[in-house]
Amino acid sequence: MSYMTSMTSYFPYTYTKILTRMIRELYIFIRQVQECEALYLSILELKKGHLSHHLVHTNFLENALNHMSEELRNTTPNIQLLHRDTSYYYDKAKTGAIVNTEHGRLTLLIVVQAPLTSVDITNALTLWKVNRFPLKSPDNQNHYTILSGNIQYVSSCITLIIMHHLTT
Repeated sequence: MSYMTSMTSYFPYTYTKILTRMIRELYIFIRQVQECEALYLSILELKKGHLSHHLVHTNFLENALNHMSEELRNTTPNIQLLHRDTSYYYDKAKTGAIVNTEHGRLTLLIVVQAPLTSVDITNALTLWKVNRFPLKSPDNQNHYTILSGNIQYVSSCITLIIMHHLTT
């Protein structure tokens, strides 16, 4: 014990420097472990069909959306992205991944489904739920009619040029 106190009196800053260096290295190691875990969990989420900001940074996604909007404007001016906010693509959009092997390099390609819409549809679609019920025929009180088919919803939107109808 006396040897240790005599050593610290000769080298008081050496132990402090070593301890400081060890703490710094431990901090860096813990950060790297956390980043590896976040990457692993992000790949698991991608496998389930969800995008993580650990794999695709928000700025990168914003730039990709801006580029895609510009390409759509140049190639098909009547089509645009339905969602421009990045939160939709992180929370609700369906994603997938492909591993590409080219020239001995592995590249992870992430595919994000980006819904498109027509620029002509400026008004929101009105949606009606179809309820089936028997309706008496006006000329014959013993005869009933009912809608056939499997229509559950009807939607329409009227613009200045085209009337859009959608049935599901």
